[in-house]
Amino acid sequence: MKIKFTFCQNWQAFLAFIILNGFLLTKVVAQTMTTISKPGSSQDFDHNGTNWVHVANSTYTYDSHGNQLTKLSLDPNTNENISKNEMTYHVSGEPSSNLSYQWQNNSWVVTHGWKDTLIFDTNNRVVIRIKKDIQNGIWEVRKTEYNYDVNGNKVEEIGSTLVNGNWNLSNRRSYSWANGLITEVQHDVPGGANWQKMEKYVYASWHLANVNPASYIRYIYDRATNQWSPGSRNTISLTGNGGSIYTVELNQNNAWVNYYRINEYYDSKGNYTGYLKEIYAGGWEPEAENQVLITYNSLFEITSMTYRWPQIVGGQMTGPVVDQYKYVYSNFQYFQRALGTNENQKATPAFNVFPNPAQNIINITSSEKSPATTATLSDLTGKTWLTQKFNANEPKQLNIEALPKGIYLLQLKTAKGTSVQKIIKQ
Repeated sequence: MKIKFTFCQNWQAFLAFIILNGFLLTKVVAQTMTTISKPGSSQDFDHNGTNWVHVANSTYTYDSHGNQLTKLSLDPNTNENISKNEMTYHVSGEPSSNLSYQWQNNSWVVTHGWKDTLIFDTNNRVVIRIKKDIQNGIWEVRKTEYNYDVNGNKVEEIGSTLVNGNWNLSNRRSYSWANGLITEVQHDVPGGANWQKMEKYVYASWHLANVNPASYIRYIYDRATNQWSPGSRNTISLTGNGGSIYTVELNQNNAWVNYYRINEYYDSKGNYTGYLKEIYAGGWEPEAENQVLITYNSLFEITSMTYRWPQIVGGQMTGPVVDQYKYVYSNFQYFQRALGTNENQKATPAFNVFPNPAQNIINITSSEKSPATTATLSDLTGKTWLTQKFNANEPKQLNIEALPKGIYLLQLKTAKGTSVQKIIKQ
């Protein structure tokens, strides 16, 4: 099977997102239940330049929240093992391990992956993360220690690598805060007995506070002059369906000039459909592109995903789009999942809707004191099929027996806010 090309190969483009990822998303103030569907099996194909080649049949297992636990791939002709993937999760829902195996000499051999361990303080904050990565049978162990200020803001990360039984310092990140927002993140590396400055990110604005930046400048430290010099200015513009345009400018003669940009695309269902990276050479020219073609069934479940990319040489599309690999999904399963609201976002009312999928009656309950609620059920075109008002503490039920089969959006509105959930009418 082919090595899968992913957007992560452009890791530098999202370095500033990576340094903010981790524990800024773990505090939840409200939860809303929603129904999700996941495939139980797939047929996996590679493209040989002319035809699709059926290379594997895969089956999937999940936990009660719909988090994938395993993927097992078998040879479609012999039904023999080919590969498998195993995942585990922390209580928060964050992945705690992801290991890939190959079937070799009648046994499973780990080829790559990672697993980590979290240690918490008495305030339930992560203070140590120990992460183990494996490549070609060799484990690398890294440790990150986290320090917080009196307000609970993360102010420092100290990284170490385990070498011959000893922890060797590898990096440090220092966070500066003002009015509840991260204003600067500085990266240092070991230098003798002291830390040496390397680079820093200065944040000007945010789309989502402390999670998704809108604009920031990357500075590089010049040890010869002991001065910070601007390296790049980075701007993230949000586009339709959750997409974005990430633009990088370089500082030349005290002026910002375009360098490259990455357009990331999502469809109307919010699923990732690819990206386009462009280099500026007097105008924007394509350098790399990845496309994901998605098909859906009548319930808007993903039935296939095809990965492909065009041939680009010298900033020009030189040939047709080339198919690479494809997954065809079936045997869908349904799960109830709690959607958390980040501490920096406005809390919305927490509801549980069941059964879902449903044929006749759906029940609506709240984990809080049941508020007065207006329920509105609409289809995906925006047409309203049902509207019903419920008094505080009144049992809440909707009769959907007369509705056509399909997917609906249930809006539950209270004085506290609005919650929207997907409902499947069978």
